[in-house]
Amino acid sequence: MSLRPSAPTLRIEPRPSRWLLGWTLGLHLLAALAVLLAGFTLYLTLPLECLVLGSLYATVGRRRQTVITQAAWDADGQWKVAGPGLPWQPATLCDDTWVGPWLVILNFRFGDKRRHITLPLFRDAVDADIMRRLRIRLRREAGRPVRDPMQPEG
Repeated sequence: MSLRPSAPTLRIEPRPSRWLLGWTLGLHLLAALAVLLAGFTLYLTLPLECLVLGSLYATVGRRRQTVITQAAWDADGQWKVAGPGLPWQPATLCDDTWVGPWLVILNFRFGDKRRHITLPLFRDAVDADIMRRLRIRLRREAGRPVRDPMQPEG
């Protein structure tokens, strides 16, 4: 019998993040500036700048079409995720999930083991209480063996 009280289900429904948009724009601006300052010829600078702008367009456009719009962490430690084209389904939280004071990066794996989806959560994308509880629970659960919901018990 476990003496640790079970944690309630933690439901995460992220909003669009201004921090994420700011970091995306800032990093692309730095890349464009680096290409300009590198001293390449015009024939190389122009295509590289187009690649940076294309990357920015694809990244910001993809940001609007988020794959995961909801995640839930049940009291028994199981994750479920959902999105516009993704009905609720079980997922496994990967070991490379990162927890910081202003950013949490949740990496999920699905049944086929190759499908891998990342959910970055900046502090402004989630309610402060939800973010605090998520960070505490992730740190508390770190190092404990995680049962893969895709594997049969036994």
